[in-house]
Amino acid sequence: MRTLYSVSLAALLVAAPAMAQSAEDRAQALRDWRANCAEEDPDLRLIYLEDAITSQGGIVARICVREGLKSSDSETRALALRGALTLTDTLSIPFDMPMGYANELAEAGGDEDELDDLERTWRDALKPFEGWSGMLTFKAENVDLFSTSSEWTLKMYSGRYDERQAPVTAMATGNGLKLDGVYFGNPLVVDLSLGPDGTLIGNMMFDGEGPFPVVAELL
Repeated sequence: MRTLYSVSLAALLVAAPAMAQSAEDRAQALRDWRANCAEEDPDLRLIYLEDAITSQGGIVARICVREGLKSSDSETRALALRGALTLTDTLSIPFDMPMGYANELAEAGGDEDELDDLERTWRDALKPFEGWSGMLTFKAENVDLFSTSSEWTLKMYSGRYDERQAPVTAMATGNGLKLDGVYFGNPLVVDLSLGPDGTLIGNMMFDGEGPFPVVAELL
C-alpha cells in the first residue's frame, strides 16, 4: 500500500506542472480571443465574432459576444446581440413596478390612507408585475444568428409555457432589442436600448399598462 501511495503521489507531482501549463495556455487563448473580438478593423472584428459564435461556442463565444455588445460600431453590436440570443435557451427580462406607481408610493411615505388609495388606483396596473413576479421569461423557438427576427414563447402567470399561444417576435438591431406579442389577447411590447456597457435598458408595456422599467443583461 505504501509503495502504491508513493507512486500515485509521484504521478501527481509530475502532472501538476503540466496541468498548470495547460491552464495558462487556455487562459492565454481566451485573452487572444478577447483581443480579436475587440479588433479595431471592423471587418476582422466581425469575422472573429462570427467564428467565435458559430465555431468556438462556450466561453469563447460568450467572451466575444460581451465584447461585441460594448462596441461603438452598430454592425458589431447587432451581430453580438443576435449571437447572445442564439446562445440563450431561456431569455429572462426583469422588470420593475410601473414608474408612476413607484413615484406615488415614495411620495405617500408611511401614510396608510394614501397607501390604501394607491393600491385601489393601481390594482390593474400592478397585475402584470404580480402575475409574472417581476420577470418575463421566454423560451427560444426560432432563433437564427443571421436573421434580425426571432421567435419566443412567453411563460404564463402559472409558470408554464403554452405552445398554443402565438410566439413573441424579437427584433435585434445595433440599437437594441424589441419584443412584440400578445398574451391571451393583450398586447405586450418590450422596447430596449443597448447601453455602452452591453446592458439592455428600456420599458415594458402590457395591455396599455405601464411603463414598467427594464434593465437586463443577456449573458
